[in-house]
Amino acid sequence: MIPKSIGAKDKCPSCQMELICRETEFKGQKNLQWQYADREEAHFSWDFKAKKASCKESEPSTNTPKAATISSSPEKVELDKLALAGDQIAAINNGTADLAERLLVVFNTTRSVCERVGITHPATIGMIFNQVCETRRTTGSI
Repeated sequence: MIPKSIGAKDKCPSCQMELICRETEFKGQKNLQWQYADREEAHFSWDFKAKKASCKESEPSTNTPKAATISSSPEKVELDKLALAGDQIAAINNGTADLAERLLVVFNTTRSVCERVGITHPATIGMIFNQVCETRRTTGSI
């Protein structure tokens, strides 16, 4: 996560919810705290036993995000009902397959490098992968 500063915005590495850093006061002492973007409530809870913060949206025992309600997409998309010509659909399919293969290579390498330095949390690996992809996109090295 980015360093705390009043008004800073970031996403939780575990559940990907948008957070905002706000100043809080307790017993006359002011602190900065990551809170939900839509309400002034702490997003992380402190585990005194483990001496670490954890996402309130994650299951405490497994540290996996709670299930979200998502509408499902159709099992099969009927491409023949699109206005695109068949050769255009084929070209898109080929380009998409090529890009997916490249991204899988980038992901595998990102994961390997992360594991080599001791980073194993899937959300952290995902954040690093996303940044690598963004850097590759902006530098034209996809």
